[in-house]
Amino acid sequence: MLSVLVAGSSLGWIRANESLYYRISKALETYTEVFRRVSLEYVDDVEPEKFVRIGLDAMLASLDPYTVYMDETQSEDFDSQVSGRYVGLGIQVGVMDSMLTITGVAQGYAAEKAGLRKGDRLVSVDGVNVISVTPKDLRRYTRGERGSVAKVEVLREGRSDTLRFDVQRNDITVRSVTYSVRRADGIGVIKLERFTRKTAQEMMIAMDSLRAQGPISGFILDLRDNPGGLLDAAVSVCELFTKTGSIIVTTKGRRDGDTRVYTNNSVPYDTESPMIVLVNKSSASAAEVVAGCLQDLDRAVICGEQTFGKGLVQSQYPLPYGTTLKLTTQRYYCPSGRCIQRRDYSKKSAGTDSVFTPKMFATSLNRPVADACGISPDTAIRDEDLPMAVQEVVRKGLVFKAATSFAARTSKMPPGFDAQSLLPDLERLVREDGLDPHASLRKKLQEARTMTASEPHLDGIERGLRGLESEMSKQQSAFVRAHAKTFVRLLKDEVTSRFTGENDYQQMVMARDESVAACADLIRTRAYARFLTPRVATR
Repeated sequence: MLSVLVAGSSLGWIRANESLYYRISKALETYTEVFRRVSLEYVDDVEPEKFVRIGLDAMLASLDPYTVYMDETQSEDFDSQVSGRYVGLGIQVGVMDSMLTITGVAQGYAAEKAGLRKGDRLVSVDGVNVISVTPKDLRRYTRGERGSVAKVEVLREGRSDTLRFDVQRNDITVRSVTYSVRRADGIGVIKLERFTRKTAQEMMIAMDSLRAQGPISGFILDLRDNPGGLLDAAVSVCELFTKTGSIIVTTKGRRDGDTRVYTNNSVPYDTESPMIVLVNKSSASAAEVVAGCLQDLDRAVICGEQTFGKGLVQSQYPLPYGTTLKLTTQRYYCPSGRCIQRRDYSKKSAGTDSVFTPKMFATSLNRPVADACGISPDTAIRDEDLPMAVQEVVRKGLVFKAATSFAARTSKMPPGFDAQSLLPDLERLVREDGLDPHASLRKKLQEARTMTASEPHLDGIERGLRGLESEMSKQQSAFVRAHAKTFVRLLKDEVTSRFTGENDYQQMVMARDESVAACADLIRTRAYARFLTPRVATR
């Protein structure tokens, strides 16, 4: 008979799970024997390491997307993400036309100083052909010993021969705060991209800098597209804005003794200034910890879109040979007691993609908030959605290519540059690509025609659908001109990024950001206060 589990007692848990240890031992024995038999007896040679990796990946994939096995290289990459530092060249890459292409060059680092440019196509690194390697695999060639020199060969638009650069590997700092500015109305805007060990320190520096420029009438913390990072970093950010003694977040694991309550034990930076947190559907994990904490404590108004809904916490377990297991071990709960985890991965083994049913909780001012659905904004502000056809042009890198071609023809940004002049180039690229900007809509029309063709009484509808297809074909050649205003803006942004420092570029983009402007209006008109009105409890 199993012993009764004693809350908080590890011994009690072990005794209650004696049968679990037996089942683990039995399963491992079976797994080991299958692996041994396949490795030794299968008709073809089997690579043991690769075979085990396939098994591990499949096993962990049955749990949730965040529990993963990382080899030595992946472990180093993960460490650099959470530390915010790595030794490398300072470039970001992507695949365009099946070639590895530089999509960003970090300002002030070795790659920029050596002369590498956004749009350059990588050919080799230290004599190794990297044309067709994946962006992830490239890291084994660009990373290395501090001070070592990487010999980089690239193809550049407008040049028939390859160019060679000597780039010294050095410490690269990945910033958490990528942009901060004090607006003319005294509102400080801070863009927070990720949560690393230095995030809170960067936040302090940014806020001190903003205050040095003049009085601050409020803060806008922009967490849009922030995928998260370290839980401790999120807690440290919350400590800057909440009162001493406030509960920030609680994590709960499988056993009762795994519960941990994170409380603000420090002196806060600012608990009084009006504050708005801007989020969208890609704000996740640690970003949701911050948004949920500040919402539940009624310290900030949350604006934007419903967030992603990741309420799971991962722990790292070192494994042999420099490998690591990143394992989901806890869920986190906001101060109101809600867990914002949207998907129920416990149903995954049954082949269902289930979501939790939301329940209602209350903030410190008794405002209603829901769990199991991410963070719902107090007021909705929707970022501009590009038309699907425009998104397809951007996704295929055609705006990027048009800007790369222009940048190859000039050494600096022309005074009074008008991106309208690049529309013919973009039209040519769309034609050469054979892109059908309305492909998804055309497919749906064809499906509808197939359904109506067999029904004589729907003949008129089928003819109408056929006519609509014909009209779409006529307008296809005029597609770029029809969206000229949007494409001119996208082209100007892409070209500007080639000749402007990162901060200046971000400042230009933020200056016309309608979501930030809407948040500033809420602070400036004091309309934000109506969202933080105490509610009378009802019974």
